[in-house]
Amino acid sequence: MRGGRYRLVEVVRVLSVGANRVSGVAVVLMIILIVAEVVLRKFFDRSTTLCDEYTGYFQAAVVFLSLAQCFKDNLHISVDLILRRLPNPLRRWIEVINHLVALFFVAMLLWAGGQMTWESFLFGSTSYGPSNTPLFIPQLVVVIGLAIFAIQILCSFLLTIGKQSEAS
Repeated sequence: MRGGRYRLVEVVRVLSVGANRVSGVAVVLMIILIVAEVVLRKFFDRSTTLCDEYTGYFQAAVVFLSLAQCFKDNLHISVDLILRRLPNPLRRWIEVINHLVALFFVAMLLWAGGQMTWESFLFGSTSYGPSNTPLFIPQLVVVIGLAIFAIQILCSFLLTIGKQSEAS
């Protein structure tokens, strides 16, 4: 079982790190697009006409693709002031409940996002912007980020449960 657990942790780590790197690429692309827009407007009195639209897509990619890595690195907001003062067994049970609640909400978001993405794909929905981007593309990035986040939460949940069974 231990070998399987470490393989799972490694797969989830690779997924989280990979999504986080794509998020970093989105930041770079956003910066390049904004700089290009500023240069075009300032020196050539022109516009890319899609800067606002695509920086919005890139922002969504940055947020949703970095969720899993933030969770893994414990960078989400938490109430450590209270948790640090609790005994270890109680703290672990609170972590288990926290993981279950988080997994429930992420699963709901994943379900709704998946349905929205599928419907956008089926009906050929496009953006209102000048690019007419098929909306399922940026929506799919959100769904992928949520899926990796859910997998990261599930892995952390299983590790927490494993620690509790070992401690017993």
